Amino acid sequence: LVTVDQKAVQNLAHAVRRCDLELAGIASSAYASALSSLVEDEQELGAACIDFGGGATGVSVFLRKHMIYADSVALGGDLITADLSAGLSVNTSFAERIKTIYGGLVATGMDDREMIEITSETGDWEHDRRTVSRSDVIGIIRPRVEEILEDVRDCLRAAGFEHLPSRQIVLTGGGSQLPGLDALA
Repeated sequence: LVTVDQKAVQNLAHAVRRCDLELAGIASSAYASALSSLVEDEQELGAACIDFGGGATGVSVFLRKHMIYADSVALGGDLITADLSAGLSVNTSFAERIKTIYGGLVATGMDDREMIEITSETGDWEHDRRTVSRSDVIGIIRPRVEEILEDVRDCLRAAGFEHLPSRQIVLTGGGSQLPGLDALA
């Protein structure tokens, strides 16, 4: 059983009907992402699916082909982009591009030398044309990802994940594409 506010579901169903569409059913996003990401053995033996979405991070735990736990962390990839936008003083679309192309979680010696050209339109020439190192970008991204993973860890503890026979974790979603996330997780 997954509980949700009845008004939220009613509003969503009403919006779908106003688009001349029929609602076939309602499913938890954590359940849907786990069904699409976990193989049958993982669902049977016990696994957690962590869906790093834009607005939230979904957590679901499966055992014997049934979802036994679902939760959500209200932090996601959009917050990482907002951190980059504020930290580098750029707009969010440019911050998203930097995250996608140069983002990562583990800085190496090469990252200190890899420079990223930052362009913005503030009117200040020196501020609009500058460079930052990739390690600076990683320094902005990593603390937020660590915070998300700490909240996910709390969810997994609440689910009793450490007592499952096979403690596998599957990472999925757009945020899971950050290099180094598997090792950090």
